[in-house]
Amino acid sequence: TVCVGSSTTYEDWLKGKLESESLGTVATPPANVTVKALDSDNDCPEAMQAGQNVGEGFLSSITVVQSSIDNGAPIAKVGDPVYVEQLAASCDKSGPDPTDFVAAVSKIIDDMHADGTLTTLSMTWFKADLTKPPA
Repeated sequence: TVCVGSSTTYEDWLKGKLESESLGTVATPPANVTVKALDSDNDCPEAMQAGQNVGEGFLSSITVVQSSIDNGAPIAKVGDPVYVEQLAASCDKSGPDPTDFVAAVSKIIDDMHADGTLTTLSMTWFKADLTKPPA
């Protein structure tokens, strides 16, 4: 049994239903796994620490796993990432024309890349530069 956040890509991956054009290599999910979905990824290590039976482990991003370890959860990272997501900002295109909004947000993100702000924030919060493609 593996704990995951409900309606996440991790749940989709474990159930063999992960579909995305932005993913690189995707590992094959384990056979015969039982998925225990909680409201959030963060709920899995918290439930484990509280002694709740939510599985033998949990699947989440390295940031959630490392934060859990840093906060005293008696867990260990196991194996390599099962996939790497390319994350981005998005907007609802069903309302007014979002062209100007998209341009403004894109400029802000580009400027933050250029001046190092995104790297600084990533290092502050995650102790790793997650703004660059994986090596």
